[in-house]
Amino acid sequence: TTQSLRDALTPITVILPKDAKKLHKSHQYYVGLLRELPPPPLIQKRWDSTVFRSLEKVLQRATAPLVRLTDGEVITEPVLYLAGRPHALDALASRLLGKAEVNLKSMVWIHCGSKTCREYVRRSLDGLNFLRNFLEMLGRESLYLSIGAPLPASGFDRAMRLLTSAHMDSLRLEIQTKHTEDSSICGVKVRCSVTINGDKIMVYSTVGGLIVVKDRLYALTSAHAFMSMIPQAFEEAIDDPGSMRASDTYEQAGTETLSQMERDFGAIVEIDLCREDLGSSELASHDAFNEAIGQWRGLESPEYFAYLGRGSTTGDWTNLMTAPDTSDFVLLQDFSPYEKRLNRYYDAVQEKWLDITSHALTRDLHSGRVHIVGYGENAPLTGFLLDSDGSVILREIVMRTKKIQVSFTTRPGISGAWVVREAQLLGVVYAAYPHGQYLHMIPAETIFEDIGIFLDVTDVRVATMTDVPIVEPVITPHRERVTVHSSSLPLMDSTAPIQPLARSGTVASGPKLKEPSKCLLVFCDGTWCGRVTKVAGAPPSNIRMLADMVGDIQYDDTSKRPAAVHSIRPHAANVIAGYQEGVGLDGTFLEYFWNGATASDISDECVSVYRFIVEHYTDDYEIWLFGFSRGAFTVRCVAGMINNCGIIRRQRDTLSSEQVGRLCYEVYRTYRSSLPIDAPQSEQSKRRRHNADKVWQVKQPIRCMSIIDTVGPLGIPRLNAGIGVDWARFEFFDQYVSTVVQHVRHALALHDRLWALQPCLAFPSEKAPNTIVEQVWFPGVHYDLGRQTFRFIRQHPTNYIEEALGWLPDLLSRTVWPNEVLADNVLRWIMEGVRGINDGSTPIILDLDIRIADLSARIANPKPNSTGSGDVYGKFIEFAPAGRILGALQKVSGAITWGLNRAFPKLDDNIQDFLGIRTVMNVLTTTTDRRIPGSAADVDAYTTKKGATSIAINARMGESNEWGKVRYPSKTFEDYELWTGVFADYTTPL
Repeated sequence: TTQSLRDALTPITVILPKDAKKLHKSHQYYVGLLRELPPPPLIQKRWDSTVFRSLEKVLQRATAPLVRLTDGEVITEPVLYLAGRPHALDALASRLLGKAEVNLKSMVWIHCGSKTCREYVRRSLDGLNFLRNFLEMLGRESLYLSIGAPLPASGFDRAMRLLTSAHMDSLRLEIQTKHTEDSSICGVKVRCSVTINGDKIMVYSTVGGLIVVKDRLYALTSAHAFMSMIPQAFEEAIDDPGSMRASDTYEQAGTETLSQMERDFGAIVEIDLCREDLGSSELASHDAFNEAIGQWRGLESPEYFAYLGRGSTTGDWTNLMTAPDTSDFVLLQDFSPYEKRLNRYYDAVQEKWLDITSHALTRDLHSGRVHIVGYGENAPLTGFLLDSDGSVILREIVMRTKKIQVSFTTRPGISGAWVVREAQLLGVVYAAYPHGQYLHMIPAETIFEDIGIFLDVTDVRVATMTDVPIVEPVITPHRERVTVHSSSLPLMDSTAPIQPLARSGTVASGPKLKEPSKCLLVFCDGTWCGRVTKVAGAPPSNIRMLADMVGDIQYDDTSKRPAAVHSIRPHAANVIAGYQEGVGLDGTFLEYFWNGATASDISDECVSVYRFIVEHYTDDYEIWLFGFSRGAFTVRCVAGMINNCGIIRRQRDTLSSEQVGRLCYEVYRTYRSSLPIDAPQSEQSKRRRHNADKVWQVKQPIRCMSIIDTVGPLGIPRLNAGIGVDWARFEFFDQYVSTVVQHVRHALALHDRLWALQPCLAFPSEKAPNTIVEQVWFPGVHYDLGRQTFRFIRQHPTNYIEEALGWLPDLLSRTVWPNEVLADNVLRWIMEGVRGINDGSTPIILDLDIRIADLSARIANPKPNSTGSGDVYGKFIEFAPAGRILGALQKVSGAITWGLNRAFPKLDDNIQDFLGIRTVMNVLTTTTDRRIPGSAADVDAYTTKKGATSIAINARMGESNEWGKVRYPSKTFEDYELWTGVFADYTTPL
């Protein structure tokens, strides 16, 4: 791993001019294009996991006071590049020989919209230990603060200036009528013209295409161009007394000084900051081609629009309400001038027109060639969608984007243009760089989600041909001139520049959603996983290993509750965590055995975890839940409790600890209730959850739920005439994931055969379309996946009789050992999920990349004697209390009963039925292969890997056990392959 890091930090040498196409010049630096010369993967992962999100939050705070600057002047963007400067000798060689070498290394660039913005950013960097640690790894000259941030890609008819008057004479909205043979609305221009005190300003954007919102047809474009024309009142930002007000810095921007962070890791001080190419705070002014092509047609003022957390559902520009922070949309209604074929673009590669009929989910946005559907010659334009995520920080809001690398100079007014691939909408253009190279695209899923949340609808989709009326509707044009009386607009100070969308402005209604900055974690272990069942030489369970990665467990031995959640002292900041041992621990031997087998005390586990969340949760936190076996069932129940009743506010001044405990238990009983009044969607439940004084108002507080082979509590067995012994279906009542969960990752045991451990599958709920469910079948049995070591006679008993029996553990009870190769395979998958979902602002596991690499190495080279017992279910009696003795007696009694059965047929069966022995044995030993439902399930590719990385070979899955039987006899995977081979075209995945 150390060598890999050294290799990643080694500079890359490029030759000019041969490699010029892989670079672009910015100030004195040559910067690698992200497609051709991306940063090394190891450095990129560390940037993503430890720096990127935290730095975003710093930039949000740093630019918050700049309310008097335009959007283009306060925008920031942190990026990791490969970049370098030619040294003096290289520059001389370039002039003499016509070529030069440039060494590129990983550098942190922070793009700023103006010198004032850069000064505020500069003063926020000192003291950021996470950034300093990362830069120390990169070495000298690894930080650069640049002016030239990406800008919202609207176009103006001339250089935009700040509005200084509240008197708006008129506002007119028009769309370009396009009389061409292609009959496509995609790419036509929209302009908004505002006259203020006789001064007319026009701003342009692009219609991406048509969408359907709740069965109504709209043309979709971006809102930032229009909303920049609407004067709004703002309050003076409150800043620290020692810091400069934005208005004080306009004349002082030329006296910038380097921060200590820049002196330690920035460019050489001799660079003249005041003489940089400062770029522009806007894209180039809009040219005259819009006036020359087609005609302009008046539009009604839109009712629905939103940008940066504010918008309207009534068309009232003067009284904006709260909208989702990342919103940027205008819905133009009652306009369809192009017959039937509207959402279309020309694919030059396929040489044909394609109809856009759907949109892609954000998780499916893979790298590759894309089209940007504009209007005019050579349209649509082509670009390359990059894998890495991007962000643009503006007005304390982070716009999550995907970057597109382009080779053309961006035309003004391209904002709103659709980005498409293979007849599918990927996203909408939001921002561009003044000098090209990249576009920022808001994913289509984000746009549609924001529209749905703002308008409280679920049906938002791309329009198809059947949605478009054949006859052109009658358009009521916008009046030629609209007079807006000054009394209807807020009064403002006309002597100072005005920022329309300052976040400190008054918002009409609706709470602002708070973005969590901390993490609350709970780890729930599986049956019999805990201190009292610790076997000498046994590894900790996967859940315990994850908890140990987060911090040190502080066991509370004063607590007499077996279900207690023990606090974890975390290694990382802004983390609260707890660990709960598995069910069936403590108590007498019979309680240990019975509770472990049936999980009859599962309610205590659920209540304890829910109470831990209540005791520690605020809306600063996002919740992460981890569980194995019935611990996985516990966290799923807790999610259901939150879905039903919400997270209760602690109310320390009014409720005692004992009252909180009783209240949490009532939440569990309400969740388990079958009464209609207690259902999550009942009016009573909705009113209860929406009581902001008593319940936290967070829609999806659970960020991720990572669970291993969920099995439910069995309760009391009953006889079923059809199948014999059966259990009430308690464990299967909540298979659909609760709407309060954002992401579920479920690992299932492919080779388990114990009938009593049937898996509780997890399916996405129709009521939670935004919830992501990843369910993967992994090789191994139940205890392999969880790394569960157990024996029926405990190593740490609670009374002297069991302790005396423990003197002969190998005689009385054998140990079941997990296959650690298969356990590592699952643990690696869980940790990869944490890396992908944890945004890095609050890392929950430190050195995650190194830990994952260590797991991969351990899988490839397993330790001796680490492949476990295999599937022991066929010989389960051997592992029961006194199993070796019973096994020997069974062999002797077998010979005796064989002789008796010869004389008295079925004598042995009749005796066992009379005594109930057969029923008990069925409960303990009945086996059946699991079934994978559907034909499109996700199965880990453990059989296709070759050589040293073969999971099946390294885990010795195909070898024989001590009884001469194959170690893993389950045929679940083979049956699944047989089924899919026959029914793959007819069965949908579950």
